[in-house]
Amino acid sequence: MALCIIAALAASFSGRLRAPVEARLSALERGIYEEYVAQIGTSSIVVIIDMSPLQGYAVAAFGVDVAFGIIDRLLGGRGKRNAKAMNRELTDIELALIRHIGMDIARSLIDPWQRVTELEPDVTELALGAQVLHVVPPSEFVITAWYE
Repeated sequence: MALCIIAALAASFSGRLRAPVEARLSALERGIYEEYVAQIGTSSIVVIIDMSPLQGYAVAAFGVDVAFGIIDRLLGGRGKRNAKAMNRELTDIELALIRHIGMDIARSLIDPWQRVTELEPDVTELALGAQVLHVVPPSEFVITAWYE
């Protein structure tokens, strides 16, 4: 399932960013949510996806540097990361653009889950780093798929 998700995600990102996107699964781990949040750190954008009708959430995280590269590409640039931009908060427009990327991630979950249930994922929250600790109990078991 993790490989199907990354294939759908790469295709979606390629279309959205108007550039070829390659991705691969680098690790699949089982752990607790508290450890996962510690690994993503404070300089990450975290997208919380409601996995309705299933109970629970999917969490997607990527670095702020990646977010600024995506934003630059969406706004017509070459996708370069601006070091000056990294030291400021995202604007409302930038947050809206990243929310659209979050929805692309959510939609990429639909087909791989099709054999289990008719998934209706929705982005419920967009946060910076550890601000999302309250979404899942810290001791809850999670499966983490790391993509590059």
